Amino acid sequence: MNGISGYSAVQENYASSTYKSSNQAKTGSSKKTSGTQGRRELSDKAQALLEKLKKTHSNMDFMVADKGDDTKELLSRGTKEFSVIFSAEELEKMAADEKFEKKNMDKVFDAVRMTEQINKQYGFGPASEKGEILKVGISFNDDGTTSYFAELEKMSESQRERLEKAIEQKKDLKDLSIRSKRTQVSASSMKELVEKMNKVDWSKIQEQDLRNYKPGFDFSI
Repeated sequence: MNGISGYSAVQENYASSTYKSSNQAKTGSSKKTSGTQGRRELSDKAQALLEKLKKTHSNMDFMVADKGDDTKELLSRGTKEFSVIFSAEELEKMAADEKFEKKNMDKVFDAVRMTEQINKQYGFGPASEKGEILKVGISFNDDGTTSYFAELEKMSESQRERLEKAIEQKKDLKDLSIRSKRTQVSASSMKELVEKMNKVDWSKIQEQDLRNYKPGFDFSI
């Protein structure tokens, strides 16, 4: 499984990407957001920025949250190693101000860098008593705050062996039912997030049957 690309590579990829506004768009025109229910409309500049980010960082999910959306639920929808969730207000500010865009993206890069170090420093992984990291996300909220999320999983050795055997035999995991424990933690900083991840009490989390199983990503690469 491929992990998140190296921190320096992510930065270089972003720095080399140029923002191209739509010459055909009229000032003030808008489009519906992609990634959530699409209730909120974005300006053409914000939509173009969103598309640029998706294209530049194809190993990340970029989503736009409406007020009232559950960011943890949005994170669970992600199909990539790392998810970035913007409020429509924050994305509009980024599209209008390159310095503000850079400030927020620097936070994303810092979170990616720290995520790459988590397994090495804190011992998370498939066979770890602490559990395995499935996904990590960062959310830029409409009140200007930033939230960080992680989804963790822990399964028994016998279930892990079943999964590894199915992957080795290239079986369709949609037909595989796996029992495991999953939980999400959230925090206002990556440091706090790691602290909460280390304190997860797996004995208080119930196992659940998971169909159409999706393995986690190797964040140690």
